[in-house]
Amino acid sequence: TSGNKLTHLILRGGDSGPNYSQDMVIGASTWLKDQNLHAKIMIDCSHANSGKDEKKQAVVAGKVAKQIADADEGLNIGGVMLESFLSAGRQEISKRMTYGVSVTDACMDWDTTEVVLRKLGEAVRQRRRKFTIEGQKAEMERIKQEQQDL
Repeated sequence: TSGNKLTHLILRGGDSGPNYSQDMVIGASTWLKDQNLHAKIMIDCSHANSGKDEKKQAVVAGKVAKQIADADEGLNIGGVMLESFLSAGRQEISKRMTYGVSVTDACMDWDTTEVVLRKLGEAVRQRRRKFTIEGQKAEMERIKQEQQDL
């Protein structure tokens, strides 16, 4: 088939390590565009990007937030994936389990998740403000130039 035009690529990291850096995101986006595919990137802040360490997810998410806030208009990060639950960590299924701790992947606790989501939200707001102001200034300059050319 021709595929889903609204698909996205998930950067999870791999055997060679994390792949959420700005260079990796730009490289993946460029490759998608070269293949005539939708160039939207989702970054998994868990798995190999955090070494499956729930404590490092917040660090990864913070670096992704900085990319979002600082990026130019060509940034194609469309979302992030987080492993989150009530309490931090993970546990094996047994007769003595702790309520609120994941039995699958290691998760951030809810308090950490809230901080991470607020930081990501602020990064998106910063980016939007940046382009709204810059976009308006550029449009004003374009109109001014057109009037001078008349």
